[in-house]
Amino acid sequence: MSLTSIINCKYTLPKIKHLVSKENVNTDTQNLIIKPKCQNRQWLGVAFDYILRFGLIARGYAEESNIIAQKGLNRLMHLERLKDRKGNAVYGNNTISRVRGKIVIKERSPLFIHRSHIVDNATNSILIERYINSLLTLHQLQPSPTLSAKEAKAVFVLSNFDKFYRDILADFGDSLDMPTKEQIRELQELYKVIPWHDFKPKNSIILNPTFNKGSELIGGADCDLIVDDCIVEIKTVQTKSVSIRDLRQLCGYYILAKEFGISNYSSNINNIAVYHSRSGILSKYSVKDVLNPKHEKEFLVALVGKNYLSDVKEIKLPI
Repeated sequence: MSLTSIINCKYTLPKIKHLVSKENVNTDTQNLIIKPKCQNRQWLGVAFDYILRFGLIARGYAEESNIIAQKGLNRLMHLERLKDRKGNAVYGNNTISRVRGKIVIKERSPLFIHRSHIVDNATNSILIERYINSLLTLHQLQPSPTLSAKEAKAVFVLSNFDKFYRDILADFGDSLDMPTKEQIRELQELYKVIPWHDFKPKNSIILNPTFNKGSELIGGADCDLIVDDCIVEIKTVQTKSVSIRDLRQLCGYYILAKEFGISNYSSNINNIAVYHSRSGILSKYSVKDVLNPKHEKEFLVALVGKNYLSDVKEIKLPI
């Protein structure tokens, strides 16, 4: 379960929705320069996340790092899934399905279980070849304001593999999907309007940072970028302004960073930001203007639970 899912679930949201406020920040409506035209916008959004990261690397703003797509490929290559007669995925004694966009877990019947989607050697070879060719293409990316169709196709391929790390219900057939001309064209348009100078760091950029033990407690939580002292989330959505949900998500990452630290990064976080890719605008806010420091512990308890904090307190007590 992602940080966003945890924050917006019926158990957590009532505890934190009053802690984050938009009152002291400017979240005015932005013009959509690039309006959505193609299908499967979520896939487009993940592809854009990847191309922005590779664009930062091409400009020397960030260093190469491990990508989630590689973890997804590894998982996919060893995939052996069990399903019940209704097609629901089986894990242990439970079935897992998706109902109206939400994951539903139920106790399973012991009958009618079969193996499904075992990737054979021939398919493995195809997937590995696509992955390697995509990486080779993107490692040659130049700091140009435009994106070729080949480069665009490469990040769509990587985003296919990304899905298999983040979504336990991803369908194997999705890994072989290729983008349409319309999807490639829309990604190229989004790339053209990126204000690269707004992402140029004074010190460093971290790609897909994690939060040590905090990420383990929140289902492997990782944010998109950290630019100097600012956590950045990339949004490729139709909404024309930064939402309270966006700010809650960013404050969640801030809380994890403050409590558990950031893997391979020592700077403190003072700011949060949303890059609205369809508007080409990076909206930046001071954390203290959105989340009162007095409420930070309450937010942390809502995310990780009192039991964890009690354990930490016990450990820190002098003998």
